Amino acid sequence: MRRELAPTAPGIVERVVLSPDGRFVFGSTDDAVFLFERDGTERWSFPRVPAETLNVCEGSPPLFSCGTWNGTLRVHVPDGFAWQRPVGGLVAAVAASESAGRVAAGSWDGTVAVFGLDGTPLARHRLDDAVQRLAVPPVGGLVLAYLASGRVVALDSGGEVWRAELGEPLLALASSGHETFAATPAGGFVFLDAEGRVTRRRPPVHRLVLAATASGGAWAACVETPPLLRLFRPEDGSGWETPLPAAPTSLALAGDAETPVCLVGVPPGRILAFNRWQVTVEEPLGGTDELTSLTRWGTEAAAIGDGGRTVVLVDLPALRRWLPPPRLVLKVGAAALVAGRVGTLALAVTNEGGRAASRIELRVASEFLRATRTEALGDLEPGETRQLRVAVEPERAGELLLTLTITFQDGPGETSSELRQEVVEVRPPAG
Repeated sequence: MRRELAPTAPGIVERVVLSPDGRFVFGSTDDAVFLFERDGTERWSFPRVPAETLNVCEGSPPLFSCGTWNGTLRVHVPDGFAWQRPVGGLVAAVAASESAGRVAAGSWDGTVAVFGLDGTPLARHRLDDAVQRLAVPPVGGLVLAYLASGRVVALDSGGEVWRAELGEPLLALASSGHETFAATPAGGFVFLDAEGRVTRRRPPVHRLVLAATASGGAWAACVETPPLLRLFRPEDGSGWETPLPAAPTSLALAGDAETPVCLVGVPPGRILAFNRWQVTVEEPLGGTDELTSLTRWGTEAAAIGDGGRTVVLVDLPALRRWLPPPRLVLKVGAAALVAGRVGTLALAVTNEGGRAASRIELRVASEFLRATRTEALGDLEPGETRQLRVAVEPERAGELLLTLTITFQDGPGETSSELRQEVVEVRPPAG
C-alpha cells in the first residue's frame, strides 16, 4: 500500500526519516522541519530551520534532532520543540542513543558537542578536520567521529581515546561499545577493538558501493560491483551472497539478531527483501528506487516522491511473515496505595516483538484486593507503548503480591497469555 503525505511546510522536501516504530515521519525542506503521523496527521511544522541532517532517537518520548546550517543542534519531541544548543559551523552529523543517554552533533569546523537527552552539555571537542559522520554506541561512554581526512576518532568526556586511519570515504560505521566496524569501498569491512586496533578485516572481492549494519552489529550487508549482495555475521563471516538484477540505489538492514531483513532498492521502482536464509520477496516501491528510511522491522519504507512535493510511505506486507511474534513487556510504576482505600497502579505495556498484538486484556488480581480488575487495551503495534492507571483497593497494609495476566491475539484465533507477579507496598491508613 502506498500513501502520499503533502507537507504544509513551504519548499521542496529534501530529507525524510521514519521513527523506528513507524508512528512518525520526520522531514525537512530547505528552510523548515515537520512531523507527521503515519496516517497523514500533521503534528507540527517549524519554519526558518535550515536542516542539514536529521536523526530520530527511539525512546519515551522519541527525540527528533536536526543539525542546522546556522550552527545549532535542535531537538524536538512529538508535542513540539524541546531544546536547542549551539555547536558551531555547519552541523552535518547527528547521532543519539537512549541507552547511552546522549545526543552528539558534529560540524564542518571540527567541533563535536555531546549533550544529555534533556540538553545538558556533557562534553565539547575540537578536532583537526570536518566531522562527516557520528556514532553513539549504546554502552561504553564513547562517541565515534569520522573526519573528512579519512580518520575515525573515538572520544570520551576527557578527549580523544584512539584514532584509526581509513584513508577512504566511509560507507558504514557502527559500534557496540566493545567493537567498532567501518566499511570503505576498497578496504571493505575493518573491525577495531576497544583501543582502536584492527582485529580482523573482510576485504571485498571487487569494490564496495554500498554497505549497511544492523542495530547492535549482529549483521552487516554490502553490495559489490558488479552488483553482488552479501549478508553476513561480522563475528564469524558466515552468511551468503547473491547477484542482483541491476545496480542498486540503496541498501538497508532491519530486524534483529535472530530476524535480519536486508532490503535493496533497485530500478525500476522496486524493493528486493532477503532474510537470513536467502528467501526473497519483491515489492513495488512506487515512483522511486531509493529507500530513504525504514521502520525497525523493515515492514514500512519512506521515500520522497513527485519531485520533492510529497513524502511517500510504502507498506511492505510480505515481510511480516518473517517477523517474530508479539512480545508484551509490562512495567509497574510507583504505586501510592493505602489499605482500605481505592488507589491507582501506574502500568505501561510495550510490544517489543515484530508483529502486532490485538485484543489485549490486562487482569490484575490478588487475594488481598477487594476485587479483580480487567482492563481492555485494544491493539499494540510493534514498538508501541500503552500507559494506563488501574484503580485497586487493597484490604491490608504491607507487601501486596499482584498477579498480572496479559492476554492477546497474534493472528486470527491464536490467543496467547503471559503471567507475571509483582510486589507493591501498601501503607496503613493514617491515624
